[in-house]
Amino acid sequence: MGRLWMPQLVTTTSSVLLWITLLCLAPVIKSNGLPRAVLTLQPPWSNVAQGDSVTLTCEGFQIPGNDSIEWYHNSSFLHFHEDSFFIPAAKMEDSGEYQCRTQHTFMSKSVKLQVSSRQELTITNVVAVLLVPLVLIAIITVPALYYYKQN
Repeated sequence: MGRLWMPQLVTTTSSVLLWITLLCLAPVIKSNGLPRAVLTLQPPWSNVAQGDSVTLTCEGFQIPGNDSIEWYHNSSFLHFHEDSFFIPAAKMEDSGEYQCRTQHTFMSKSVKLQVSSRQELTITNVVAVLLVPLVLIAIITVPALYYYKQN
């Protein structure tokens, strides 16, 4: 009778390099096709005061001059096709969720913009500045309790 055949694990440099390459490229290679557009805010925070300027930029593959960018505000289509959407003086009605896409990308993730009055933003900042030191003082000045046993 013959011996049973047992597979042997053979590792060569080329097979290791192949696996490393596949693992590195796995996040990049997607079967669903198009990449997602990326929407950014400038300044990079979502809470702005009335009157401040805001620029939203849609990044993704596009063909220049082809009106290939679509903008959405609260799921409503905006008739604007440039790669940057500039709001020179933000108003309360500019608040909401923005999205964009190009002909060659999926819709971006939503970016929320909240326009507030300058007074609201100032009060919020003052409360934060006052509360942090008070909490720190309370933590630092906790009195120590000592117990003495009477003889």
